[in-house]
Amino acid sequence: MSPTLEPGVLKLATSDLDARPLFWNEGTSRYGYEPEAAEAVAAAMGLRLEWVYTDWAGRMKSVLDGESDGVWCGVTNIEERREFLGFSDPYGFFNEACLVRQGVSASTPDELVGSRIGAIEKSTNLELVLAWPGVIPVTFSSHSDDVFTDMIEATASGVIDGFVDDEPAMIPLAERDSRLVYAFSVESRHPWACGVRPENTGLIEALNAGLARALSNGDLEVAWQRHLPFLDFPFGKALP
Repeated sequence: MSPTLEPGVLKLATSDLDARPLFWNEGTSRYGYEPEAAEAVAAAMGLRLEWVYTDWAGRMKSVLDGESDGVWCGVTNIEERREFLGFSDPYGFFNEACLVRQGVSASTPDELVGSRIGAIEKSTNLELVLAWPGVIPVTFSSHSDDVFTDMIEATASGVIDGFVDDEPAMIPLAERDSRLVYAFSVESRHPWACGVRPENTGLIEALNAGLARALSNGDLEVAWQRHLPFLDFPFGKALP
């Protein structure tokens, strides 16, 4: 029996947000580290990859509703999610970062006391903001068509003073958007993985085997170095 909904096809839930260099769309094509890593793993599994698009809030629900085999889109393997999802081995480990608007100065959370700092609802980023004493958390809806852009524009316009999201998207964003300033990172090293229905142990085993092959043949590292060269590859010695 096939561990995927459709034999020969791996259907992965994602969002079409522009969070480059992690992921973004141009027309019908998908680019970035996450899509390229998923392609490498699917190829190693001998499967054709098919993306199932949802809003940010619907990524994990798509798996539980049987619309996709797994979710491959910025999902951290944390205890709360293991209550309803099973996880593959990680395809990356990522820190979190805070950006602020031009004119706001901060290099630590202590310097943000009294500031309004945004994060996506029910995210590890929001949990981080909630742990900072004196900071005013501002929650952004994951049902938005583009919650990442919502936080960018709210910061740039002064509705909030800054926001927290994942480091690989935030560092390049500050470099290309002069309205925003990189404040600091937090060494959270969250493991990002493919979430599947917990009873589908056959798919978890197949994903782990595919990840191992994509690591051993160098495909995963090639994708990382292409899109995330400013971060250390977390799975051993870099390619020569």
